[in-house]
Formats: sequence, C-alpha cells, structure tokens
Amino acid sequence: MVGLANFRSIFGIFLAVLAAGKKLLNTSGLAAGKGTAKTENWHPTRGLFYHLVNRQLVPAVRQPIKLPVIVDFPVVAKSAFEMVGTLQGGEAMVMTTLIPESKERMVLSDLPVIDLSGKRDKVRKLMVKACEEFGFFKVINHGVPNEIIDNVEKESKEFFSLPTAEKQKAGPPNPLGYGSKKIGFNGDTGDLEYLLFHANPTSIYDRIKNISSKDSNRFSSVLSDYVDLMKELACDLLELLGEGLGLEDKKTFSKFLKDSQNDSLIRLNHYPSCDSDADQRLSFMKTKDDKSSRVGFGEHSDPQILTILRSNNVEGLQIQSPLDGNVWIPVKSDPSAFFINVGDALQAMTNGRFVSVRHRAIVTAQKSRLSTMFFVAPSLQACISPLPEMVTLENRLKYRSYTWAEYKKTMYSLRLASNRLELFKLDCNKESKDLMR
Repeated sequence: MVGLANFRSIFGIFLAVLAAGKKLLNTSGLAAGKGTAKTENWHPTRGLFYHLVNRQLVPAVRQPIKLPVIVDFPVVAKSAFEMVGTLQGGEAMVMTTLIPESKERMVLSDLPVIDLSGKRDKVRKLMVKACEEFGFFKVINHGVPNEIIDNVEKESKEFFSLPTAEKQKAGPPNPLGYGSKKIGFNGDTGDLEYLLFHANPTSIYDRIKNISSKDSNRFSSVLSDYVDLMKELACDLLELLGEGLGLEDKKTFSKFLKDSQNDSLIRLNHYPSCDSDADQRLSFMKTKDDKSSRVGFGEHSDPQILTILRSNNVEGLQIQSPLDGNVWIPVKSDPSAFFINVGDALQAMTNGRFVSVRHRAIVTAQKSRLSTMFFVAPSLQACISPLPEMVTLENRLKYRSYTWAEYKKTMYSLRLASNRLELFKLDCNKESKDLMR
C-alpha cells in the first residue's frame, strides 16, 4: 500500500508537470507556429525527456548553446526529436519537438582539423587521435597548389555539363568509366553521376578520348597532375600515421601506394541540385524510413586504406558517429581543405584501433555539388592483416589475413551499406596468441 501511495504521488507530480507544460505552450506563439521560440515556449517535459534520453541533465528551459562548429544554415537535427536552431552570433536557440517516426538524428560536433604546417610530433599525435575517435579529419595548409585544385573543378564541371550522350562515351562503368544513378552491381542507386578511373594517366585518357567535344589531352593532363599530388599527400599522411603509431618502419602504410601495381582510384562525383526548398528539406531530413528524400550516395565505408576528399563549397557529406549508428554529423564544406577518412584496410591493419568511418552524401542544396576522391589501395596481390605491433593482450587479433583481390571480390558481391569487414573478423583468439609469441 505504501508503494502504491508513493507511485500515485509521483504520478500526480508528473501530471502536474505535463499540465504546466501544456499551459506554457498554449500561451505562447509556438503553439500557433509564430516566430522564434522564447524562453517561456520551452516544453519542460519534452525538453527534460530529450536530455534524459541522451544521458544529460540540463535545465528544462531554453538556454543559448555554444555551437562547436560554425554553420551558415538553420541547424536541423533529427532523432526521436527534431531540433531547430536559429543562429545568434555563434549561439543557437534550440527547442525540442517530438518526432516519433525516426531514430536518426543530426548532431553538430567538433570534427578534427589538423594543420599540416605544425610541428610534426604534434601533427602525428592529432592524426592518430582523430583516426581512433572519428576515422575522419580535415587537413589545412596541405601544400597542394590552388591552381591544380581549381583546374580539376573546372574540368569536372565542364564534363558533367556535356550532353548525356557525350558523357556516356566514357562509359559504361565496369566499374571504371562514366556512370549515372547506379552504384555497383547489386541494385544500389544514388542521385549522382560520376567518373571513376585507375589513378594513372593511361586509364584516364582511355576513358575520355572518345568524347569529341572534350579536350581529352587537357583533361587527362589536369587529372594526372592532381593524382601525382594526391599520391605525395597520401604518402606524407600515411607516414605520419606510421610514426604516430610507433611502428618500427614508418613507411609500412605508404609502401602500398608506392608499389607500381597499386590499385588506387580517382573518382569525380556530381550531385545535381535540389529543385525546390521542399526537396532541400526532405533531403536533409532523410532517414531510413523516408523514401521520398534524395540520397546522393548512400551509407557506406570505403574499402581501401585511406581516402582524400575535396569538394566545392556545397554541403552534403555526413559521417556516422562511431559511438552511435543513429547519429550523423554534417561536415562543413571547405574547398581549400582536404578531408581524410580511414578505410576498411587501415582499420584491419591497425587491428581495429583506427575506425573505418561510415559516411554518406545527401543532396541538400540548390547548387550542384562536385567532389573529388583519391582512394589509396594496395596491389591486388597485397596481403592485408593486422600489424604485430597492433596486437596485444588487451587488443587481441581481430581480423584474418586477406588479399586485396579477395576483399574486392567480396565487396562487389555485397550491397553498398554492408559491413564487409565483419566477414573477415576472427571468432577466436588462437591466432592472436600465436602471433604474440
């Protein structure tokens, strides 16, 4: 009886809080959909419930929240709740509204930014930390000339503006060449068109030489110059990571790229613009249950060692939080920087210490998005396996050895969103004990 009385008392308090919240909403402009929310518009029960879900205890009234990143669009977050923010000098006034149909949510978060002109010891430590926590980081002061970057964007824009019949002369994708909508061979699609080449001059030229309205020699030359610089940057990054991990040979990772038979790729993506504000909102609010939104490139991880990405000044890239698969982090575009993400092969070689980040591209703007990716891949015969230095009593051997050719075959047999690396995980620690002897 005492327990029942306590329950009734607690339940009565809860109902009183609900009533108070309803009264506040009814007396505010929020209930009528008017203007920006004010302090008295905050729904105390919903606000409290949202923060409890996220294991945070905060006041159930509106507070200015310092944004960890600078954005130039209204902050929109999707979860069991929708968060709508209004920028005010680097602060966001946030309210919560129940959105029951989805578990996904957007979260603004500080993503690592690494200045490559800094002290080497500091840079490599920051890179290792970024790869462990996010599998993703941005590099600035990278040394790649703006002229080369601008030339690639100009040539890409000119190619994708050609008539479809002309562009198709560089295809069909097998998987190299020109492609549109289809991603891979297993039914995945996206709202994009692309060019995919092996990262060498011959592969590039052979695919575009038949396009009568395009200067094949210039296009090939521009991309080849870009590829050379990407290889240099990638080797520098991989050697910094080797040093940061304390590997005996800092060139352990870069050797794969320096192999003349490496399977590295260069990819140019073009995401058409949205046609309306409604399309833009739908795309940004895309969830697994929302089939009407526009997905540029669906959720996936890159199978290679490392990816270097650069895009024009249009948003769209999102990375998944390694801690919560329902959390997506929008990446602020920066045409002057490169974005680096860890691939499956690097996760395997570090025995899971580095995270192969899952990411996607959403069509969110009324301006088309252009992006260029350089994928660092080993030769087909190369063996990928956890490095001995990465296997310890605390971090037992997680993955079996495989060749890059074997992994590619597996990749082409699966859907885009599949977690391929899981198929190469070990079920026991016998190999780990043997390796540590």
